[in-house]
This record gives sequence, C-alpha cells and structure tokens, in this order.
Amino acid sequence: MFAMLTSMKDYRHWHIKKHQLQQKTQQLYFYEREVWWVAIGLNVGDEEDGKGRNFARPVLVLRKFNKSLFYGVPLSTKLKEGKYYSGITLAGEEVSALMSQMRSYDSSRLLSKLGSVSVNDISRVRSGLSKIIGL
Repeated sequence: MFAMLTSMKDYRHWHIKKHQLQQKTQQLYFYEREVWWVAIGLNVGDEEDGKGRNFARPVLVLRKFNKSLFYGVPLSTKLKEGKYYSGITLAGEEVSALMSQMRSYDSSRLLSKLGSVSVNDISRVRSGLSKIIGL
C-alpha cells in the first residue's frame, strides 16, 4: 500500500503550474529545429511526463504552425533504440527523440531555449515519424 501511495502523481501541483502558464503574457519566439525546456506536465498512462518543479522536459520543435502552436517531440538523455526513437545530437551530446510521444504544444509552455539540432538530425526525425505513422 505504501509503495502505491509514493508512486502517485502530484496532479494538484501540476494544475497550479498549468494555471500559471495560462496566465503568462510574455510571448517567446521559437523556430523549427530548436530545442526548448517545455512544461509538458503530468500525463496519464504511458504518455511522457515532465520532471522537476516545472514539470519540464526538452522538446524538439518539429513543425511551427503559428506564433503560438507547434508540433514537438520530447527528448531523453537515455539512449533508446527501435523504430519509435531517433538518435540526435544536442550541444555535443547524443539524445533520443521519443517519436511516439509527438504532440502539439502551445508556446505558453516554453520555458527556456536549450539549443538547435542540425538539418540532418531533424530530417532523420521527420523521416522516422513518416515511417511510423504511415505517411
């Protein structure tokens, strides 16, 4: 019973943080190929969660739709292999793009820019996504 209680997610704190993000007035400018710390929150099931007090994770901006909305792919420092992952280089370090976790994000979730990936790396991620979703 105790193990179950300690593994429960703290949705209450995430909802407070989400409300703060919604009230954010500063517009951050972002571009495709950039990697940002993004407050992705606490999610359900096998959806990737953010970590720390900001519930954040590095996310690659894959496609920008307008000044507020983009498709992003969360990244992990744990190197993973398989058709749902793509290895890319960020600031000289190898990381894994978690392609099965791609989703849309609002720019109000952006916290700070980490850097950018190469044209070759983003092309590899886009190609991998095309294969796994059948486009």
